[in-house]
Amino acid sequence: MCAIAVCADKPGKPGTPEVKEATKNSATLTWKPPSDNGGSDITNYVVEYRAEGAFKWKRATESVVPTTNHVVKGLDEKVKYEFRVAAENKAGIGPASEGSMAAKLEDAMGQFYCLLAYLLHCIFAWYNYH
Repeated sequence: MCAIAVCADKPGKPGTPEVKEATKNSATLTWKPPSDNGGSDITNYVVEYRAEGAFKWKRATESVVPTTNHVVKGLDEKVKYEFRVAAENKAGIGPASEGSMAAKLEDAMGQFYCLLAYLLHCIFAWYNYH
Protein backbone atom coordinates (compact mmCIF):
# COMPACT_ATOMS: atom_id res chain seq x y z
CA MET A 1 0.00 0.00 0.00
CA CYS A 2 1.39 3.37 -1.00
CA ALA A 3 -0.86 6.04 0.49
CA ILE A 4 1.94 8.06 2.12
CA ALA A 5 5.10 7.32 0.17
CA VAL A 6 5.67 7.21 -3.55
CA CYS A 7 5.82 3.59 -4.64
CA ALA A 8 8.31 2.09 -7.03
CA ASP A 9 8.25 -1.18 -8.89
CA LYS A 10 11.23 -3.10 -10.13
CA PRO A 11 12.50 -1.87 -13.50
CA GLY A 12 11.81 -3.61 -16.79
CA LYS A 13 14.27 -5.51 -18.97
CA PRO A 14 17.24 -3.57 -20.36
CA GLY A 15 18.20 -3.95 -23.99
CA THR A 16 20.26 -6.97 -25.04
CA PRO A 17 23.95 -6.26 -24.44
CA GLU A 18 26.32 -5.98 -27.39
CA VAL A 19 30.05 -6.64 -27.38
CA LYS A 20 31.59 -3.41 -28.67
CA GLU A 21 35.23 -4.34 -28.13
CA ALA A 22 37.08 -7.49 -27.10
CA THR A 23 40.57 -8.49 -26.11
CA LYS A 24 41.92 -11.93 -25.29
CA ASN A 25 40.62 -11.67 -21.72
CA SER A 26 37.89 -9.02 -21.66
CA ALA A 27 34.74 -7.80 -23.38
CA THR A 28 33.36 -4.26 -23.41
CA LEU A 29 29.56 -4.36 -23.32
CA THR A 30 26.95 -1.70 -24.04
CA TRP A 31 23.16 -1.88 -23.72
CA LYS A 32 20.08 0.32 -23.63
CA PRO A 33 18.34 1.11 -20.34
CA PRO A 34 14.89 -0.38 -19.76
CA SER A 35 11.98 1.60 -21.18
CA ASP A 36 10.32 1.33 -17.75
CA ASN A 37 12.42 2.29 -14.73
CA GLY A 38 9.64 1.25 -12.32
CA GLY A 39 9.12 4.80 -11.13
CA SER A 40 12.56 5.10 -9.57
CA ASP A 41 16.03 5.92 -10.91
CA ILE A 42 18.19 3.00 -12.00
CA THR A 43 21.02 2.73 -9.47
CA ASN A 44 22.85 -0.35 -10.76
CA TYR A 45 23.05 -2.87 -13.55
CA VAL A 46 23.76 -6.51 -12.71
CA VAL A 47 26.01 -7.86 -15.47
CA GLU A 48 26.21 -11.63 -15.95
CA TYR A 49 27.99 -13.97 -18.35
CA ARG A 50 28.22 -17.67 -19.17
CA ALA A 51 30.04 -19.91 -21.59
CA GLU A 52 27.97 -20.59 -24.69
CA GLY A 53 25.48 -23.35 -23.95
CA ALA A 54 26.14 -23.35 -20.19
CA PHE A 55 23.14 -23.38 -17.86
CA LYS A 56 24.35 -21.17 -15.02
CA TRP A 57 25.00 -17.43 -15.32
CA LYS A 58 27.88 -15.87 -13.33
CA ARG A 59 27.88 -12.34 -11.97
CA ALA A 60 30.61 -10.32 -13.68
CA THR A 61 31.26 -7.97 -10.76
CA GLU A 62 30.06 -7.24 -7.26
CA SER A 63 30.78 -3.54 -7.82
CA VAL A 64 28.05 -1.09 -8.74
CA VAL A 65 27.63 -0.59 -12.50
CA PRO A 66 25.77 2.75 -12.76
CA THR A 67 26.03 3.22 -16.54
CA THR A 68 24.96 1.24 -19.63
CA ASN A 69 28.44 -0.07 -20.39
CA HIS A 70 30.87 -2.30 -18.58
CA VAL A 71 34.15 -4.14 -19.19
CA VAL A 72 33.94 -7.79 -18.16
CA LYS A 73 37.45 -8.98 -17.26
CA GLY A 74 39.05 -12.33 -16.51
CA LEU A 75 37.58 -14.22 -19.45
CA ASP A 76 39.18 -17.10 -21.36
CA GLU A 77 40.03 -16.36 -25.00
CA LYS A 78 39.21 -19.95 -26.05
CA VAL A 79 35.58 -19.69 -24.88
CA LYS A 80 32.54 -18.11 -26.55
CA TYR A 81 30.52 -16.09 -24.06
CA GLU A 82 26.96 -14.87 -23.75
CA PHE A 83 26.10 -11.79 -21.67
CA ARG A 84 22.96 -10.38 -20.07
CA VAL A 85 22.09 -7.48 -17.77
CA ALA A 86 19.36 -6.61 -15.28
CA ALA A 87 18.51 -3.14 -13.98
CA GLU A 88 18.19 -2.34 -10.29
CA ASN A 89 16.34 0.48 -8.54
CA LYS A 90 15.20 1.04 -4.93
CA ALA A 91 12.47 -1.63 -5.36
CA GLY A 92 14.97 -4.31 -6.38
CA ILE A 93 16.43 -6.06 -9.40
CA GLY A 94 14.19 -6.40 -12.43
CA PRO A 95 14.17 -9.19 -15.02
CA ALA A 96 17.32 -9.87 -17.01
CA SER A 97 17.68 -8.85 -20.63
CA GLU A 98 17.75 -11.40 -23.37
CA GLY A 99 21.17 -13.07 -23.62
CA SER A 100 23.57 -11.64 -26.18
CA MET A 101 24.75 -13.55 -29.20
CA ALA A 102 27.70 -15.72 -28.23
CA ALA A 103 30.95 -13.82 -28.76
CA LYS A 104 34.44 -15.23 -29.14
CA LEU A 105 37.08 -13.03 -27.64
CA GLU A 106 39.79 -11.94 -30.01
CA ASP A 107 42.61 -9.56 -29.51
CA ALA A 108 41.96 -6.58 -31.76
CA MET A 109 45.70 -6.03 -32.20
CA GLY A 110 46.09 -9.67 -33.23
CA GLN A 111 43.49 -9.12 -35.95
CA PHE A 112 45.30 -5.95 -37.03
CA TYR A 113 48.64 -7.79 -37.32
CA CYS A 114 47.06 -10.57 -39.36
CA LEU A 115 45.60 -8.00 -41.75
CA LEU A 116 48.91 -6.15 -41.93
CA ALA A 117 50.81 -9.37 -42.69
CA TYR A 118 48.33 -10.21 -45.45
CA LEU A 119 48.62 -6.74 -47.00
CA LEU A 120 52.42 -6.87 -46.89
CA HIS A 121 52.34 -10.28 -48.55
CA CYS A 122 50.14 -8.87 -51.33
CA ILE A 123 52.43 -5.86 -51.82
CA PHE A 124 55.57 -8.01 -52.05
CA ALA A 125 53.84 -10.45 -54.39
CA TRP A 126 52.80 -7.55 -56.66
CA TYR A 127 56.29 -6.05 -56.50
CA ASN A 128 57.97 -9.35 -57.40
CA TYR A 129 55.49 -9.91 -60.24
CA HIS A 130 56.10 -6.51 -61.84
